[in-house]
Amino acid sequence: VQHARCGTSFVLYVLLISILLFAPLTFSTVEPGWLALLLRFVTRLALVPVVAAVAYEIIRFSAAHAESAAMRLLIAPGLALQKMTTREPDDSMVECAIAALQPVLAADGRPVPAPVVQPFAAEPSTASD
Repeated sequence: VQHARCGTSFVLYVLLISILLFAPLTFSTVEPGWLALLLRFVTRLALVPVVAAVAYEIIRFSAAHAESAAMRLLIAPGLALQKMTTREPDDSMVECAIAALQPVLAADGRPVPAPVVQPFAAEPSTASD
């Protein structure tokens, strides 16, 4: 199931915003060398929270207004990347997730739902007429 607020979309927007913000950011007044490298590193490190916050707000806003055509265009690249990088879990993965969740729920004092047993499909009859 795809959703607009996926972490994959977040990573994509962080990457795009970083490129747009950091590409034009240069220190032409500083002579190339270790000082320029240090300045570049410090400014990028200082702006990481800003980039992450902007990416989060874009995703949050676009998900809240997903009925708009413009927002659907903004969401589309993240959904496309999500489709390429994720897949539906198979039954064994779901069973593993449920088995891992049950002790956590019990430790938190929350009710643990009873396991759902799927009936086996009827096997084809082999009786001859």
